[in-house]
Amino acid sequence: MTEKSGYFWFFRPGNVELMTKLLDGRLNNGHFWFFYGALSNVEYQLSLKDRLTGASRTYVNEASTFASVGDVKAFPAPLDGQGVLAEELELSTEKPFGLVRNDVGIDLGTPATPCAAGGDSLCLLDGRFKVSVEWRTSKGDSGIGRPLQLTRDTGAFYFFRSDNVELLLKILDGRAANGHFWVFYGSLSNVEFTIRVTDNETGAVRAYHNAPGNFASAGDVEAF
Repeated sequence: MTEKSGYFWFFRPGNVELMTKLLDGRLNNGHFWFFYGALSNVEYQLSLKDRLTGASRTYVNEASTFASVGDVKAFPAPLDGQGVLAEELELSTEKPFGLVRNDVGIDLGTPATPCAAGGDSLCLLDGRFKVSVEWRTSKGDSGIGRPLQLTRDTGAFYFFRSDNVELLLKILDGRAANGHFWVFYGSLSNVEFTIRVTDNETGAVRAYHNAPGNFASAGDVEAF
């Protein structure tokens, strides 16, 4: 995906399940930093190896758990290049939080503006849904997430630089299972952000808020 980020699928290529990111944080604390955010709650194991030193790390996700993790001490190493900027991470030991969903602007009789590719929003499931993100740091800096389309139902956002992906999101059509569309997201950042998902057919909107200091990964199987 980028030099620093990549993603995995488990069951079919179009259904992205996990995103990972590795940053050079040696400028801040003498370590490489590893992040991952999941759109799946199946059991899995991540194995990471430093090919220069031979050091390795293993991260295990237990079944039925949505995981979003940031390890800012993944691999210690001497500084020989540029690290990332400290303001791109709210350094915290907080654990991932559960789903925080708010219903906003519900109007089932007023269809929303059609979703157009590009700009500040993702268009998922052939434009049925529009997704946007707003973020804010503890220093008061704020902005809009910039979208990256990955598949028909999945996309990502970056906040600070185009090569530093911060958030992964997908929408699945689960109507055959429970009569709803499903929203999943996993973050590679613990800055404060709010996700807004709009159903362009009905006008319904869902907002998902991440408090500062939290790594968020969640699945909402009754979103729309």
